[in-house]
Amino acid sequence: MKAYVVSLGCPKNQVDTEQFIGYLLKNNFELVKDYEKADLYIINTCSFIYPAKKEAIEEILKAIELKKKYKFFLGVLGCFYRRYKKNLISNFPEVDFFIDTANPSLDKTDIYYRFGKYSENISKFLKILWILKNFTKRKAVKYQIFLNYPVGYLKISDGCSNRCSYCSIPLIKGNFVFYDLSYIKNSLKKMKESNIKEVYICAQDTTAHPNLFKILELVAEFNFPRKKVLYLYPSKIKAELLKLLKELNFDPYLEIPLQHVNFRILKLMGR
Repeated sequence: MKAYVVSLGCPKNQVDTEQFIGYLLKNNFELVKDYEKADLYIINTCSFIYPAKKEAIEEILKAIELKKKYKFFLGVLGCFYRRYKKNLISNFPEVDFFIDTANPSLDKTDIYYRFGKYSENISKFLKILWILKNFTKRKAVKYQIFLNYPVGYLKISDGCSNRCSYCSIPLIKGNFVFYDLSYIKNSLKKMKESNIKEVYICAQDTTAHPNLFKILELVAEFNFPRKKVLYLYPSKIKAELLKLLKELNFDPYLEIPLQHVNFRILKLMGR
């Protein structure tokens, strides 16, 4: 079977896409660049800000129109579905199934599908569902491929507990959950085996990981030519962190959100 995949949103979402594609490839799917050849059309969505939600809706509508001609199975994954489950199910009956990639087990809360439409092709649809049912985040690290080679994204956690007043991440992703060191080490091994040259450490808040210093040391041990850290929370950047980054020869590059200088505004922001 052939799969066509669209990935929207941030690098964290791309990691989910890369793991999902790798899982499909391990289960005898062929990844295609032309949707005309696809049996399965997958959209991994984002819903963080308005343009991301608009883009997700446009991509779904586009795929629905294409489906009329090319007769593929259409699946929608990711943050947009997690945030708007009931609305999507009722407003897009043409979508064959929805999956919450943060909790990808296919139980009744995470998948919606309509067997009635597939009387002529039910066996193929059941095969897809059976394959997806066995996809789990814990195993996903070994399936990851790298769509932006030679760049690889190392996702070290998911969710956020900061509760900034303007931010929807906790609503979409839930509270902060960090990945353990064995998972991260396996991710780095996979990157090294794939000859990745540049590693970006990413999360909703990389500085929230309790073992961040150890992760930096692990990354350094693998001797990637370039390495960077994304999404650092401003108030958590301490001298010890900067010193370690310099000692381990990380690129002199930190991705930090703009921080207001007015304390009243900061309080309103929940920062």
